Amino acid sequence: MPVILGPDGRVLLERVTLAMTIDQVRWFLEADAFLRHVSQLWTLKLKLVCLRCWRQGLADTIHVTFNESHQAYQAVCECAKVPGRLPRAMIQQMATDECLRRLGWSFACTSRCASLGLADGVEASNDPASALVVIRCGCTDRSYRFPSTGGVQ
Repeated sequence: MPVILGPDGRVLLERVTLAMTIDQVRWFLEADAFLRHVSQLWTLKLKLVCLRCWRQGLADTIHVTFNESHQAYQAVCECAKVPGRLPRAMIQQMATDECLRRLGWSFACTSRCASLGLADGVEASNDPASALVVIRCGCTDRSYRFPSTGGVQ
């Protein structure tokens, strides 16, 4: 079992491993699926943050809703003068990481990273050889192993 060590080498606690579903994996691959499910990131102990707000010391939370009549996502954060409008047709052409990079957004851990003094940054890896997707922060591994038949269906 992986552990988290303190500066003195003592075991602080065991790392948490969360199993992801294939639908949750799609959130991190397809920007449209991701924006539809931003409100469910808590199930993976993650939150979406605006890096511009964070740098300015503002509340870094982003609220995303979908406007059916305009077929566009509406994004609101503290640093935006007006809510951002993200046309679904444009979002459907992007991968999630590209969408996040363009918008200046990132993920943060909502589990134990802050209370343990760990960096709450989140990184992802996709290993085709082992068919394993892992989203990791200082305290938690979120993982999904594709069936032996291949990738996302």
